[in-house]
Amino acid sequence: VHQNIKEIIYEYKQRAVNRRNDDLAASHGVIKTKVTEILVEDTNNHYVCPRCGIQFKSQGITNHVKACLNAQVWCKNNKIK
Repeated sequence: VHQNIKEIIYEYKQRAVNRRNDDLAASHGVIKTKVTEILVEDTNNHYVCPRCGIQFKSQGITNHVKACLNAQVWCKNNKIK
């Protein structure tokens, strides 16, 4: 038996709760979108941060927009997950 069995079970249950919440929100029409679905790629497959203007690839823009202090308001307005 694994030593951290309680933590593993807790994490498993939390993932199930989060999945049910996402399904419920989607059924009510409250769908959170991804950053890369809203922003438009340029010719080099880069995305530009909506607030500070720095260019990133798709994984980079996702992490940057969530961490960028200027873009956090933009994320809330566009319902970014």
